[in-house]
Amino acid sequence: MLFGLYVLLTFLTLVLAAAVSRSGGRQLWFSLLVLGWIVSQLNTLLEAVVFSVMPWTHAAIQLAISLVVLALLAALAVLVVGRWRRRSVEPPPLDKSLGTLGLIILAYEALYWTAGTFVWPFVADFYADKPLPPVLAVIALQVPRSLIFVAAAWPWLRTSPRFAPFVLGFAFAMIGGIAPLLPDNPYMTASARLAHGIETGSSNFLFGIFVAWILTRKKRSRG
Repeated sequence: MLFGLYVLLTFLTLVLAAAVSRSGGRQLWFSLLVLGWIVSQLNTLLEAVVFSVMPWTHAAIQLAISLVVLALLAALAVLVVGRWRRRSVEPPPLDKSLGTLGLIILAYEALYWTAGTFVWPFVADFYADKPLPPVLAVIALQVPRSLIFVAAAWPWLRTSPRFAPFVLGFAFAMIGGIAPLLPDNPYMTASARLAHGIETGSSNFLFGIFVAWILTRKKRSRG
């Protein structure tokens, strides 16, 4: 039942992202696929492998299966909102300067470590018997992970979505934190999943708001 809830929440998040977009057709489908697959699977499983929660072979299999599933869910989301025949829109200007990317990295590091500090007492027992990477390695890992989040959001932000900061924050929180941790799995206990769900849900929500806000500054200034 919890797995069905996970799929439903992921699908409804994609429907919301499709509904606020001004684009349609293949552009919208591709943006939803990239957003859903990278945020809910690639970025999450990357850390799971590094933290020795899941073997990389299992992660690779899950990535392949989930790519097919999310491609179907993204197509269904576009169909539900009636956007298959809508033309693609002219992409808005997004800020890809090194300064902006640097601020995004710093914001993610701050949110990641702040949320992680609060949740650690509740998950310390779970990680007690696992070979965790050094702190500096974890810090370094968050640099590509923050940029992977940006890569996931980029095609969708180019569809000129309305209410982009709040919808992206919700998407990062739901499909990148809360929903994937709902189903039972052999890799993580229920208590650890609950703690991490609260941790990633809150930090990813704030991060998504920040990412959409800072990347679309050029669009707002022109408007």
